[in-house]
Amino acid sequence: MTFIHRTIGALLIAGIALPLYACQDRDVSMTITRAKPRDAKCEIVTDDTLFLSHGVVDLVVATQYRLDVEIDNNLIDVVKDGKGFSSQDSRVNTTDIVMTSAIIEYSSLDPLSANIAQKVSVPLSGSIPFGGSVTVGLDLLSASMFEQFRSAPEFLLIDQGEARPKRTSVELITRIRVKGETVDGRPVESNEFLFPVTVCNGCNIFYPPELLVEQVRRRSCPVTLLDPDGLPSEVEREEFCAARIGADGNSVDCQLCQQYAVDPFARQLCQPPE
Repeated sequence: MTFIHRTIGALLIAGIALPLYACQDRDVSMTITRAKPRDAKCEIVTDDTLFLSHGVVDLVVATQYRLDVEIDNNLIDVVKDGKGFSSQDSRVNTTDIVMTSAIIEYSSLDPLSANIAQKVSVPLSGSIPFGGSVTVGLDLLSASMFEQFRSAPEFLLIDQGEARPKRTSVELITRIRVKGETVDGRPVESNEFLFPVTVCNGCNIFYPPELLVEQVRRRSCPVTLLDPDGLPSEVEREEFCAARIGADGNSVDCQLCQQYAVDPFARQLCQPPE
């Protein structure tokens, strides 16, 4: 039996019809067309019929949330098309785009007291060739934002005067717009790309019965499971992307959770609910 649950299928949509928030305006200089998933080897999935429609990230084991978006260059080569030049003609290409930044805006669909920024600018580098596209990694939710989430009242329980992490989640809507300029200095900007993200405490942790033991009338998940001879028991697991742990289908069992938990406070949620 394997112990890594794969939920990427629930996050990937066949590319027959893009969701409403991924509809694009072809009149803009750049188009953010889709959010790309990563496979178990942490490599970006190249199948263009698959894309992420909704992000999920667990504060217990993740330290930030990174999103890979595909961006197309929509510029028209007016000189070539209007003057009859061919690609072999010697002239300066002014239709390549150099990316400079991504502007990200945040709003919450749930009550949220965490004082996260409503708008941030993320520096970008790289270029998009004329008629081409590139996939760019964006730090959509930073480590400092995660710290603000973890300390927000929505993610805490106060039990007999002591705080402990609460199993809960909030829904965020992010609005992404990429800015840049052509090689001759003309400013260009992309469409606005809407991407929802579920930020949760403990939603990407599961508790296989094989990893649990009974202790004082309750189940617990030990860091190391022992066999009948008292030796560490080998656990068979599927390959998973450790760099994306706790995000977008890379859920973890309770034993791995204790290895990857961000701190002892968050590690409390690696144990099964009472």
